[in-house]
Amino acid sequence: MTEFINPSTILSSNYFEVVHEITIKSTEVVNKAKATYDIVLKSKRNEKYDVEINRLKFLVNEKEIENKFPLISNLYFESIFPLQFNINNDSLELSNFNEVQQRVYKTDKFLKEKHVGEGLEYISVQFLEQIENQEKANLFIKLLPIVSIINLTLKRYSKESHVDFNWKIPTIGNIFFKLKSEKNNKDSIAYNANQIDKEEFIKILNTYRIQNKYDAITEKEDINLDIDFSSNIDYEDNNLNIVDLNTKCKIGLDKYFEYEENITIKSVL
Repeated sequence: MTEFINPSTILSSNYFEVVHEITIKSTEVVNKAKATYDIVLKSKRNEKYDVEINRLKFLVNEKEIENKFPLISNLYFESIFPLQFNINNDSLELSNFNEVQQRVYKTDKFLKEKHVGEGLEYISVQFLEQIENQEKANLFIKLLPIVSIINLTLKRYSKESHVDFNWKIPTIGNIFFKLKSEKNNKDSIAYNANQIDKEEFIKILNTYRIQNKYDAITEKEDINLDIDFSSNIDYEDNNLNIVDLNTKCKIGLDKYFEYEENITIKSVL
């Protein structure tokens, strides 16, 4: 059971600084990146939506993106903002799908007038597929890390001891956690998990390996899967406003896969 949430009274506008770090080692390749950006969260009254999220000042490794294909990919991502949501059953539901879709189409047209080639076409096809209808767009956007985490913060008043939670690992796919919630004090909650379905995870990882022309993992019984997910959230008194948030997801699968992602969100107002 969850107490009724009135977004207009217990979630107010705020400005956040976000640091997002990720390391993935899969096969022989190690990828590291650090993104920093600001998030503006606006709570609206008497509007067609409850919350608006905008992303500003996006930097990677403390620099603006300059390389062609990462820049193109980021331009597609920038076009989805601002995102507008209604809150239903403690969850954000996209309410401005049509506007998001039209902005993405406009960006797609602009980029194809400036660039040609297989790289652009691949990025275009992948991105347009994600927003081709309301259902796909809602899933795609809810699995963005910043949206996933803000969704988690809306569970503050839930009476449940466990929370179903989906998390997307870049290039690999979606994984499911059953998070245990612990109220450290009246204005702080911690969510933790240390296990997932090993067989399902190896299946997802094998799909990635085969697509990239690596051998599938066949030794499933003796392989060690180490999991550590935690999200610690500090709120303002008696509302849903985030003061400070730290989320970590770490997964290791013996010699086959190492992954760590850390996201911190800090209110600056």
